[in-house]
Amino acid sequence: MILGDIKKEWIKLPKFDILCGGFPCQPFSKAGKQNGFNDKERGNLFDVIIDILKAHKECKFIILENVRNLSDKTENWEIIQKELKQLDFFVTEKTVVLSPCQFGIPQIRERVYILGIKKGLRDPKKLTNGFIHLEELRLTNVSSALRALNNGDAWTILEPNPDKKYLLSKNDKDILDIWDEFREGTNYQSSNVPIWIDYFGHKLSDDEFNSKKFYQTKDKTNKIISELPEWKQKFVNKNRKFYLSHKEFIDKWIERYDIFNKISTHKKFDWNCGKDFKTLKDTIIQFRQSGIRAKRPTYFPALVASSK
Repeated sequence: MILGDIKKEWIKLPKFDILCGGFPCQPFSKAGKQNGFNDKERGNLFDVIIDILKAHKECKFIILENVRNLSDKTENWEIIQKELKQLDFFVTEKTVVLSPCQFGIPQIRERVYILGIKKGLRDPKKLTNGFIHLEELRLTNVSSALRALNNGDAWTILEPNPDKKYLLSKNDKDILDIWDEFREGTNYQSSNVPIWIDYFGHKLSDDEFNSKKFYQTKDKTNKIISELPEWKQKFVNKNRKFYLSHKEFIDKWIERYDIFNKISTHKKFDWNCGKDFKTLKDTIIQFRQSGIRAKRPTYFPALVASSK
């Protein structure tokens, strides 16, 4: 076993048949800056894997893992394919995206798996267009396992009397009650419109709403709606439309609880439970940097590493 910096210690590796591991996900994650292989600190860890494979030509199989978002950027996947093919590996034509919930484990955590097999171990004539496909891996029907979990319930495995240090603070309990009141008063049920109070345009006319610069972007500048990326314009406009449809209730609700003076993460809310649950107390709740998120108790959401 090698303990230490893999960038320095990999030369001590003995011979092996399978390389199994993952390179840092931060450069590819939606929670990060998404610099991919341009991230000089973490993005080049994939290069170390390539160096290891070049030095260990006896390696027969590759199993690598990374975040779901890696497969959403074609340029990243093409780099990985090209590098592994040059080292005489057959690889999957498309990224393999799997979650534990597809295999009977009640957690949603989609990850990309990069699979390779050394040329010479497989007859290339049996591989359609020279790639490995999901059909060959028997991964085309794994989503059917989701149906088997529909009767699952997180409450059956959680501790009934946890230590007091794990209990919610009064402030957290209060904000959940406030959002429950919001849901009841607006009949909010759709995760298609994650709520962000700052995007309501509270008490603004349409002209004021469209011209005011109060949407902060990654480069720390404020822009009017028409200057935002198209995906964000849709997000903002959905919030505006929802607000106008429930304006009378929401205006009173905002003033009653002084919502605009709450911390930023308490002004964002996302309900992923459809019509099946009546209160936040029946769901699994996450306090995230992106806001408060409610999930069905059938599946545990993955924990999020928050950066300060």
